[in-house]
Amino acid sequence: MTHESPHHLSNLTTARLICADSLTWLQTQSKDRIGADFGGESSDRGFDLVYIDPPFNTGRRQIGPRGGYEDSWPTSEAYIEWLQQVCQRIRYLLSQRGSLFVHVDPRESHYVKVMLDKLFGRASFQNEIVWAYDYGGRTHKRWPAKHDIIFWYSLDPDAYTFNRLDEVKIPYIARKKPGSYQDVVGKFPTDVWWNSICQPNGPERTGYPTQKPVAILDRIVKVHSNPGDRVLDCFAGSGTTGEAALVNDRHVTLVDRNPEAIVHCRDRLISRAGVVWDEPLLTAPAEWLGTDMRGIRPARVSLVAPAGKPAELVTG
Repeated sequence: MTHESPHHLSNLTTARLICADSLTWLQTQSKDRIGADFGGESSDRGFDLVYIDPPFNTGRRQIGPRGGYEDSWPTSEAYIEWLQQVCQRIRYLLSQRGSLFVHVDPRESHYVKVMLDKLFGRASFQNEIVWAYDYGGRTHKRWPAKHDIIFWYSLDPDAYTFNRLDEVKIPYIARKKPGSYQDVVGKFPTDVWWNSICQPNGPERTGYPTQKPVAILDRIVKVHSNPGDRVLDCFAGSGTTGEAALVNDRHVTLVDRNPEAIVHCRDRLISRAGVVWDEPLLTAPAEWLGTDMRGIRPARVSLVAPAGKPAELVTG
C-alpha cells in the first residue's frame, strides 16, 4: 500500500543529532513540535518512519574500538517494561500513516511481540522480518543463532507506506523452469532477508559495537517512506539509519544517550552523507551531553569513494 508523502520536498534534507536519554527525550516531544522542527505545513505531523535497534538485554557491556554501552537489565520483565514505555511514546509520535520497526534478537523477541500486540493492536502487526546472516563464531551445543528479528507495526492497519520498488529486488535463487516467467530485474524480497553483518575489517565498519548494515536500513527506508518524509532512530548508535535516510532524501532525527555514539554519527554523516552542521565541531565526548545539533544535506550531493579511500564530497 503506497501513499505519497504529504510533506514538501525542498532542495535540502535536514538532520538532527541529539545527545539525550531516549525515553526522556520522547516524553518531551509532540507531533506539533516535530512538524515545526521540520518546517512542515501538513496537518499530518509526526514521524512517518521510526526504526529502533535498542539494547538487546544481553547481560553484558557491548564494546567496540570506538565506544560501547551497557546492555543489562535486572530481569527480562524490567527490560520489557522499559521498552514498552519507549514504544508507547513512539506510537504517540507517529504520523497517520507512520510505521515502527523494532529490531531485537530471538531471546527477547517473543515477549516484545506480545507487548507490541497489546500496544498497537494485533491488526496493526504487518510483518516479522527475519534478518539472517552467516558470520562469526558457532556453538557446538545447539544450532548456532544467526538471525535477528525486526517487527513492523503500522499505526493504522490499513494506511501505511509500502513501495514495491525494482531497486530493492534481489536475484532469483531457483533456476528458471521452461515456460515460466522471471522478472529480469529480480524478485521482491520475502520476510527473510539474507545479508551479511558488517565485516570487522570491511569499509562499512565504523568501530561502534553492534553496527547494522546500511543495506538493511536502506531497504526499510526506501520501501516504508517517501522522499521528504520524517525518520526517527532514538537508539542511533553508529548512525546507519541517518545515512540511509539522508542519501534517500528523507529528514532524520537521531537520538542517543552515549556521547561517543553522537560523535560517531556526526562524523559519519559528514563523510558519507555530506551533512553540513550548524554547530561547532566539539571534540571531547563529555561536551556533547544535552547537545541538539542541526544539519543540512544539499539535494545535489553525491559521495565518491574510491576503493580503500575515504569518501569525497562532490557537489554540482
